[in-house]
Amino acid sequence: MVKKCPHCASVNITFIESGADAGKHFCEDCGYTGEVLFGRDEFAD
Repeated sequence: MVKKCPHCASVNITFIESGADAGKHFCEDCGYTGEVLFGRDEFAD
């Protein structure tokens, strides 16, 4: 599974804190902070 920013679709995501659900992540490309989208890695076998 690949983590993607819901604002810019970047995969350049940093985990910043744990929370009750998925925790918070920071997008290094657009600066978004919050939950991320999880998608299928199209390069996986």
